[in-house]
Amino acid sequence: MKYFLLSVDKKYEPPRLVKWYGILDQKTLKRSARYQMPEHLLFSVEKHMQMVYTDVLTYPCFMVSGMVRDVIRKYDASIYFQRIVLYDGERKKSGAYYIPYLENVDCVRSDDLRLIHMRQIIVYRDDMAERVIAKTEKENCQHIIVRMDLIESILRRGAVGIGLQEISMI
Repeated sequence: MKYFLLSVDKKYEPPRLVKWYGILDQKTLKRSARYQMPEHLLFSVEKHMQMVYTDVLTYPCFMVSGMVRDVIRKYDASIYFQRIVLYDGERKKSGAYYIPYLENVDCVRSDDLRLIHMRQIIVYRDDMAERVIAKTEKENCQHIIVRMDLIESILRRGAVGIGLQEISMI
């Protein structure tokens, strides 16, 4: 089975959150358990003429739209999601997003030193096991890895702003 890195397509201008630091940054999400997060989160977004509520956001953390959340739940019902509402006050529009709490996989093992200097993401097939979606960190940057059947289901439903890059599996 093929795996891909999931991102926001460069052709789209996704919503950019305002005053999120300390609430949604990677360190806060790692330290706090999901039950320690506030139940209701509402963030304003920066004003931008070409902003589109894409189905995937990667900054400041990985978030998905309701449609993508529903598809992920069909493949793995055990993933917990935190709801967040993004509000554009100027256009009076809002969008609900969900932060999935994903398992972390290693992209490079410490015993394989020749791979550390490579710029691409390499994932070990046995580390992904039967996961349809997972996250990995490389060079202080979080990447989302999705299995091909999951991404095909998302794209068939007309997802907006999905960027994909095939990754190497060894």
